[in-house]
Amino acid sequence: RASAQPKLNEVLRLIARLGGFPGRKGDGEPGAKTIWPGLREVHVAAKTLRLLRDNDGDDTSV
Repeated sequence: RASAQPKLNEVLRLIARLGGFPGRKGDGEPGAKTIWPGLREVHVAAKTLRLLRDNDGDDTSV
């Protein structure tokens, strides 16, 4: 098995960290206030990657 899939809690914590959740030992579980902005960051990254992939081979530059 090349790589194990992360558990849902691990994914939520990674997303929450993008939203500002510090993830320290005593911080408890992330809430909606940090998960939501993290999801927006993931959405922007996914959209960017999709656009880059769809435009692969174009000689355009920003």
